[in-house]
Amino acid sequence: MNPFAMQSGLRSGCSRWIIGLMLLLPCVRLLPAQESIQSIGARAQQLETEGRWNEAAEAYRQILAIDPKSIAALNRLGALYVRQNQFAEGKKFYREALQVDPQNFGTNLNLGIALLKEQDYSRAVSPLQQAVQAQPENLQANQLLAVSFIGQDDFERAIPVLDKIDSMSPGNAGNLYLLSRACLQTKRFDKALAPGLSVPFPQDLQDLQGRMKANVAGA
Repeated sequence: MNPFAMQSGLRSGCSRWIIGLMLLLPCVRLLPAQESIQSIGARAQQLETEGRWNEAAEAYRQILAIDPKSIAALNRLGALYVRQNQFAEGKKFYREALQVDPQNFGTNLNLGIALLKEQDYSRAVSPLQQAVQAQPENLQANQLLAVSFIGQDDFERAIPVLDKIDSMSPGNAGNLYLLSRACLQTKRFDKALAPGLSVPFPQDLQDLQGRMKANVAGA
């Protein structure tokens, strides 16, 4: 075989390969850059603000496709479903977030709120206790933990939490009412009738109901 012909064939094949590669390079450069998690998150929050919840949920799912362990995205997805009373779906995302960080304050608080909304007081206790453990001086977490005890008539366990709330927010009419009620239920009459622990007026009770509903609604 003619060696010159063989070399010519190799050069020809190599040239075709180089030309083909060069034709592909512009296509590679034209591929769109992947949207950042920060950008998707900002878009999702804007969609939430506009009430476009399905689109917001899809945006948060985009974040999870990039970062499956994004606690923020899992929490926001959970909140979106809980807001629509789709509790099973919402709790699923909260529990996925807890698999990433079991002690996360926000996730435990959100799961506790979801369970309180379902009036599942006994199951709400554990995540709310975790939330209080993570942030012992958080007033909302302590108040919701007290509600979870009172919701199942567990006044014995409610009293220490209500006492703590009283030290954090002295003179709070709603808390004083609950503490007085818990003391009466557990026959601690001396404490129930102690100065400063009187049952509030009806208007105070209405304010208490409003605050409790606002706390539970804040998923």
